[in-house]
Amino acid sequence: MALESVGGPMEEQENPLERDHSLSVVLPGGVVKTTTVHGSKPVMDLLVTLCATYHLNPSDHTVEVLSPNRNNIAFKPNCPIGLLEAERILLKPKGVEEKTRRPYMPEATVRLLINYKKSHKAVVRVNPRVPLAQLMPAICEKCEFEVETTVLLRDAHSEAPLDLTITLNDYGLREVYAKDTAGEKDRLQSVPDNLSTRHLTSPDGHMKSAPSRVSSMESSLKRTKRKAPPPPPPPACANAHLESPQDSEVTDSVVPQGGA
Repeated sequence: MALESVGGPMEEQENPLERDHSLSVVLPGGVVKTTTVHGSKPVMDLLVTLCATYHLNPSDHTVEVLSPNRNNIAFKPNCPIGLLEAERILLKPKGVEEKTRRPYMPEATVRLLINYKKSHKAVVRVNPRVPLAQLMPAICEKCEFEVETTVLLRDAHSEAPLDLTITLNDYGLREVYAKDTAGEKDRLQSVPDNLSTRHLTSPDGHMKSAPSRVSSMESSLKRTKRKAPPPPPPPACANAHLESPQDSEVTDSVVPQGGA
């Protein structure tokens, strides 16, 4: 009798996959429901079944399995529920844990003063720890420049542009000069090869009219320096008519003397 009484509970413990299990189900809103699940059902199949029963989307929810001591039980998706000794199932929306563990941290920004067009100024808030190339769209929007033709300088008198792969913190800058090079490129394309570019732009970046005048003067000088072709020689008949009457008279006087 004692063996039979012991064999009953042991037999029941050895076959948890062949019997039904009564579980408490906690829905996302905190409502607790009770359901009966066969021990052979995999956990992920149980998630799909519960979501269908309570009109939830399985792709937007996850499941947690708790023991009678309220301890979280680790499991694999295809693990049968009967092997987990579960007492409670929690249905939780995905992303809740990530939002709790990673609170929103506002991005640290600084005020950047932008000088442009000699005397214009603008202010924009930027992240000083990112490369300058990532700040160019915001800077050009403030200055109404094109990103492709804009360079950044330390100040209006600098000649070397800033390296766009370096950050404001690396340079130690909170003020830059934005220069639009679109006009300079157009002027360079229209200048002859024998003129240097330093004669094309004034300190404020505007085009001078001197190169065009110099070019026209040089072309006019080249035209005036050309040698004129020599005049054509006079025709032979013209030389005969140009002889003076005295020469003809001398000829006539010489002939009779030769005859005497």
